[in-house]
Amino acid sequence: MSQLNTPPSNTSEKQSFLSKLNLFSKGKSETTTLKEAVDAYFEEAAEDDELTSDQEQLLIRNVISLRDLNADDVMIPRADIVAVDVNTDQAELFELFSKVQFSRFPIYQDSLDNIIGSIHIKDVIAELAKGNKIDIRALLKTVPITSPAMPVLDLMHMMQSQRRHMILVVDEYGGIDGLVTIGDIIEAVLGEFQDEYDLADRKKIIELGKGEYIADARTYLSDVEEVIGRSFEECDIDEDAETIGGLISATIGRLPVRGEILKDEKTSLFFEILDADPRRIKKVKFRELKPVVTKPKTE
Repeated sequence: MSQLNTPPSNTSEKQSFLSKLNLFSKGKSETTTLKEAVDAYFEEAAEDDELTSDQEQLLIRNVISLRDLNADDVMIPRADIVAVDVNTDQAELFELFSKVQFSRFPIYQDSLDNIIGSIHIKDVIAELAKGNKIDIRALLKTVPITSPAMPVLDLMHMMQSQRRHMILVVDEYGGIDGLVTIGDIIEAVLGEFQDEYDLADRKKIIELGKGEYIADARTYLSDVEEVIGRSFEECDIDEDAETIGGLISATIGRLPVRGEILKDEKTSLFFEILDADPRRIKKVKFRELKPVVTKPKTE
């Protein structure tokens, strides 16, 4: 039997990525933090022309960064939660599933702070296949709750042990702060997933002319900055506000009603709420506040 010729191994000179992590975990590594251990590996790989791809590096770093994230870092903020009233009729429920393209929704009674469970589209379809009328209460699944400070890794364990893909984030007073799904955690590792619905709705800002715009309330503030040509970095806005809806809710401390007109002095923006319900802001018209120029008095 002939032997295969293999290149000499250089394992004695160079350690694998897993070996480096193993030494770190045993306290035998020259690096003091896990991040330093990862950086050292990437630097060594670059010197040997064996650098992992940008995507691989990003994935490794994001997985490691999960240990530093809490529930409020990955949650969908309250203003962006899409929830269903338990008394919603069958036709409205179907329309919502069709429009929003989610597979499950939280179900509330009276207000968003009283979420009584969640409903999955597969259970709805199964009832229809049996010829039954949809009874939302009969299809409810429990939704676990957690605090904003719960580490994401513990959150993942809770989801796994309780076999739930959705967890409510509740503040110290029992109010709903946000919502975390397994998809939000996956996006924290792999990056945000965008489909044709995101591109058509969430990212779309319609220019009306004369400096006025209409946008989905879920539009990111970074997209607004791009449209108006200036940054909000020095505006001292709420650091948790990432969308137009989030900014408005943070500014006035509540959800506005349809037709309400608001001014945000920090960003110098004027808002008109075109569409909203008791759960969230949906559509907004906005423009920049124009400074009032007074003419000097003539004697």
